[in-house]
Amino acid sequence: MRTMLKSTLRVIGAGAAIAAVVATGTTAVANAAPEVSTATQSPADVSFYTPPSPLPAGNPGDLIRVQNFRTIIGAPSGNGRIPAKAARILYRSVDANGAPIAVSGYVLQSPKPWNGPGPRPVVAYAPGAHGQGDQCAPSRLLQSGATITPGGPMAEIESVITFNLLAKGYTVVSTDFVGLGTPGLHTFGVRLDMAHAVLDSARAVRQMTDVVDPKAKVAIAGYSEGGGAAAAAAEVASTYAPDLPLVGVYAGGTPTDLRKLMAYLDGNRLSAALAYAVNGLEERYPEFKAGFDPLLNATGKSVNAGVARECIVATSFRGRPQTKTWTKSGKSYNQVLAERPDLAKFVDEQNVGGIKPEVPVFLSANPDDPTVPPTQTRELYSKWCALKPESVQFGEYPFPVRLIGASPIGHIAGGITGFEKAFDWLQARFEGKAPVVGCQRS
Repeated sequence: MRTMLKSTLRVIGAGAAIAAVVATGTTAVANAAPEVSTATQSPADVSFYTPPSPLPAGNPGDLIRVQNFRTIIGAPSGNGRIPAKAARILYRSVDANGAPIAVSGYVLQSPKPWNGPGPRPVVAYAPGAHGQGDQCAPSRLLQSGATITPGGPMAEIESVITFNLLAKGYTVVSTDFVGLGTPGLHTFGVRLDMAHAVLDSARAVRQMTDVVDPKAKVAIAGYSEGGGAAAAAAEVASTYAPDLPLVGVYAGGTPTDLRKLMAYLDGNRLSAALAYAVNGLEERYPEFKAGFDPLLNATGKSVNAGVARECIVATSFRGRPQTKTWTKSGKSYNQVLAERPDLAKFVDEQNVGGIKPEVPVFLSANPDDPTVPPTQTRELYSKWCALKPESVQFGEYPFPVRLIGASPIGHIAGGITGFEKAFDWLQARFEGKAPVVGCQRS
């Protein structure tokens, strides 16, 4: 495990020149056969991401399109370099309003043997915040490794996590999330959009019967935006996707209370990313857009339009703006929401913690995290424990060098230490070992 941490640090160091700047209801119908291509897609060819209109008939998780592509794979892991086979996927999902939608993502097949019990397991990976521009989609970045297009730069440094999952012999499927790569805006922070996209990615890869055994166990893992998505997926998995053989969910650095996070980030580093959340809410809820957009001044509207085309590194370059400079009234976003319960309800609907997870969950936080404060995960743990869950384990793991853990790249550092613990926890779930009973701090 220490070897994995060291190799991850080397890759983080290499990518830091670019990325560490970041504050860092359906009925059964006949499934339409997915379009399958063995051709290798050019990075400039984005036609893959444009779904057919109308969408073919089907169910959540049905594959629409599959295309092999070359990746930057070859990054080091604890077990050497991992030359995985990759495919880009487009699949059906359901948005927060219950409407069908197409979502993109990717699948990585490990060349390493799976030496555990049963068939090779699947990890549905929920990526961290990449931005809101289509060029930031993980499935696009995984081909080139980085982008320097307008709205960039951005490097796919999260590949060090997925490659370490491959090194353990798992099949990895990752969603790009709704609207990241595909038409429309990425609905950043919209709880059900994110949860459904993750769960349906796992359904989609299970349709690739040449890749996944029907009896393969599935787990979900995510950090940062992906941690919030994974936690949301844990809450709705038993009702939205009861067909998945889900054995566990890891969620780290979880942003799970949007209004409290808004208050924390406002005027802080990465505060411009709050515009992602507003864009996402306005994209998904027309009523929110109709009520909130008229409250913004020219600067606020300009920021929203700008970040909609950016990756998160470019957004971090915007400094520490205060949301009161984006409104006509001069009031902060939180002050506006306090006065407008008709708008606040859309924000509060994105909170995680009100539904008991019916699957074992492992939570992690960096106690020194300067971007997503550990109080977010602590409060999630407390809320879930009050609901008497089957199994929720929570640990706070500082980065070995505390100065780094509290630095501008501290949120990324928390992902390293969190996943170091999560790798073992996921392995135990796939091996059929019993998780903790009830709630436990570790």
